[in-house]
Amino acid sequence: IVRLFAKYKATRQEDLYKLISTSYILITFLSALLIFVLIQLREPIFTFLEIRDELINVFNFIYFVGVLEISSQLILRVNIGVLKGKHRYDLAYNLEGLAAISRLIVVLLLSAAGFFNIFNFTLAYACIKIFCDGISFYLLRNEIRSIRLIFDLNIFKELSNIGSSSLLISALSFLIYSLPILLFGKYFGLINVVLYSIPFAVMRIATRVINTIYNGINPASAEMHAVGDIQQIQKISSFGVKVASLISIPALGFCIIFGKEILFIWLGNSELNTSDLNTMSNILVMLFVFLVFENILKINIFIYKSTGYHWYVTLETLISSVLLYLASYFLIDSLNLYIFSFALILVGAFKYFYYKFISIFIMRTFSMPIINFLIILFYCFLLFFIDYSIQNIFLKFIIFVCWLMLYLSLSYMFLFNKNERHTILSQFSDIFVRFISKTEK
Repeated sequence: IVRLFAKYKATRQEDLYKLISTSYILITFLSALLIFVLIQLREPIFTFLEIRDELINVFNFIYFVGVLEISSQLILRVNIGVLKGKHRYDLAYNLEGLAAISRLIVVLLLSAAGFFNIFNFTLAYACIKIFCDGISFYLLRNEIRSIRLIFDLNIFKELSNIGSSSLLISALSFLIYSLPILLFGKYFGLINVVLYSIPFAVMRIATRVINTIYNGINPASAEMHAVGDIQQIQKISSFGVKVASLISIPALGFCIIFGKEILFIWLGNSELNTSDLNTMSNILVMLFVFLVFENILKINIFIYKSTGYHWYVTLETLISSVLLYLASYFLIDSLNLYIFSFALILVGAFKYFYYKFISIFIMRTFSMPIINFLIILFYCFLLFFIDYSIQNIFLKFIIFVCWLMLYLSLSYMFLFNKNERHTILSQFSDIFVRFISKTEK
């Protein structure tokens, strides 16, 4: 809906309301279908997870509340998509922020009042998200007033084409990102699942933070592609890939040097011994290597999805999921607890070469040159030697700051072209001027 709304806004404004109406009708049907399928799959899922009899009622409640939230979210996502298609990312993310803050407040209130339990938490967690996203109906009240329920067959075909691709990508992404946590607990024991789930959660939080730089890429790329401005898309691709490396590489470096110390401060030794913390730290670093691959490719993936090449992204996600489980199957005996994190590195490497092929032969976008990428990774992995050789945390911090300043300086001079360097200086100059003006007030 984000891509099509932006595309229609640029070339077919008279069909915008038909797009929204057709989207509502299609999503309502899919929500009903999804509810039916999930209800049918309840017993097989519970059998696979080996839920104990005394926990059946708990999991039944959680499962059905989850089904309600997922099905309602499909409809509400149409509204969020329209907001993003209008370049109102501020409103879309304000709703997400409101949901997060509201959830935290309700959890604290439930705890303070002595009513905190799994049932109250699950119900509050789901209902708050539904309510906050439901505010989008008010934000789009002008558009909704103008809508008449019309089902347009041509728009339906476009939505089905893009929607089926997105649905497959979402399902396959679940296999890549979420299912391994369940399998980790099943094969290595529930007591060990935190060794993977906590580093994975940290990596996903970092991914969400880094992804903020891509706000607006989908609708902007769709609009530019609709009017034939391919050169501007290529400029966005080049600048975005380089900025992503400028952020994700230091994040990996920080994990290598301070990951173990941060986990120790956070978790302590009360439940996890030194061996567990070492394992968790190593998994965190491996996941952040995957994060580097993922983030330098992310902006091009957004561009491909918004310019009509979404099925190439779907194919990549399919192959990546197959590669993940093939690697896990053949290497599990030798890698043990590190199996999924190492398999993700292999997936990241595959994604890099896959999208390099796409950028050369399918749609011209910027791809980090192989030699540049290898040099950057080698420079990053020098920190392993520093971490192994130096125990003083203050000295580590000084060396890391010097390493970071050198990386940022070399990247600025040799990675970015002249126009991009001018853009960076202009942005920092504007930020500095605004900061000075605010301090003077």
